[in-house]
Amino acid sequence: ALPGAGGDMAALLGYDAAKRTVRKNEVPFGQGAIEGLIAPETANNAAIGGALIPMLSLGVPVACVIEKSRFDDLYQNILNVGKLVGMADKAEQLNAGLQQRLASVLDSLGVSHLADDQRPSVYYVVGYGKEGNYTAGGNTFINDIIKMAGGSNVAEGITGWNFSLEALMMADPDYVMIRKEDADAFCRMPPYNKLRAVREGNVIAIESGLVDLQVPRNIDGIIFIAKALHQ
Repeated sequence: ALPGAGGDMAALLGYDAAKRTVRKNEVPFGQGAIEGLIAPETANNAAIGGALIPMLSLGVPVACVIEKSRFDDLYQNILNVGKLVGMADKAEQLNAGLQQRLASVLDSLGVSHLADDQRPSVYYVVGYGKEGNYTAGGNTFINDIIKMAGGSNVAEGITGWNFSLEALMMADPDYVMIRKEDADAFCRMPPYNKLRAVREGNVIAIESGLVDLQVPRNIDGIIFIAKALHQ
């Protein structure tokens, strides 16, 4: 472990190592190669232990905020952090503000009381190509985000992240949601380019930080998706 290196350095080294060692990637690096996404994310997560060494050595208390499977757990995590740093009242105010802002926007879009048959089907691309197809199943907070935004997750019936290509093509969703840096490559690649959502331009290219991590910015993500689906 290298103390103090941090996630940025780890991600850069991980990407460089993948670029030098991977030989049979279907998509070139810099154009949406899944290997170029997995390597820096893995290295970034692996750097956490080393980053804690200085604090542990100095006897500084360390708290871990665990990502949960339900969206509403975000508010509890905010409260827990607020209590930890002696700002419980500020945490409650933050939660109230986030909830009020979200409710106001969803009400204005008419999303809050949609019937099931009024919700467009959505597929969220986590991974694709020869490495397999991955999405957010029904036991994830991303599934909750899609539902709160007024969509219907085509993968709600699965547990976890694996989704077959056959199931995706059969579902042929109304919308595809994908990290914006991967959108162009996904839309060009067969057979995904035959999906109705791709052919009709119903691809929601979203900043990954809005939905991939359980953070207050999820509110911005829900609003962004809701506007793409219903505005």
